[in-house]
Amino acid sequence: MVIKNRKQIIRAIIAMAILIASFASLSSGYYVDENGLLAIYRGIFKGQRMFVDSWEALQTGSILMYPVFALYYYCLSNVLASFGIGLVLYTRIVYMICRLIIAIYMYFCLKNSKYRKGAFVASILYYMFVVGWFNFSYKSYCDMAIALIICFIIRVFETEKIYYFVPIGIACCICVLAYPTMIFFGVALGVGIIFAIKQAGLSKKALTLYVVTCICCGALFLIYLQYNLNC
Repeated sequence: MVIKNRKQIIRAIIAMAILIASFASLSSGYYVDENGLLAIYRGIFKGQRMFVDSWEALQTGSILMYPVFALYYYCLSNVLASFGIGLVLYTRIVYMICRLIIAIYMYFCLKNSKYRKGAFVASILYYMFVVGWFNFSYKSYCDMAIALIICFIIRVFETEKIYYFVPIGIACCICVLAYPTMIFFGVALGVGIIFAIKQAGLSKKALTLYVVTCICCGALFLIYLQYNLNC
């Protein structure tokens, strides 16, 4: 019991040190994609029409950033300005919070599975692995979505609850919105589901849930795009 408690204390210290270090470093550095990507995302938020006023290849990811920008411009900008926090630092903080939430979910997901022994290490490595990106981008959106997909797949085989294929489909669509060529990943994932149905006895409803979810997300995007074009 003493050894177990000691391990927990050491893990807590390591996790806290990494957490503090990650947030303390947010105000330094400026990687090459950050300025351009935020400009693209912000332009669509400010009223540029997709495929009319802008033809940037990664502009579809701006839909994912809309809630982040809305929270800043409509609620928090004046308050954060008094603390010297501008748009870039704000988006970095929100990104790290999202990443932290996913890391915590990964930990509990693995903790309740046969991979429980590696739960702490896996979640810590995930949180640290691409922390250098610092901000939302087509890379970090795909990274977070794929991490969630892995967690959901583990939950499927641990609990045999196929409704997890709904969030799997949503996460896959996030990848496609962030980086359109990830549509090939979505197709590959569908093929993987078919393989699991044939080889692992997965319910055929899993593929239905996945495909229907992807179609619904795609339909919502087309509705938004049509509305955006007519504004």
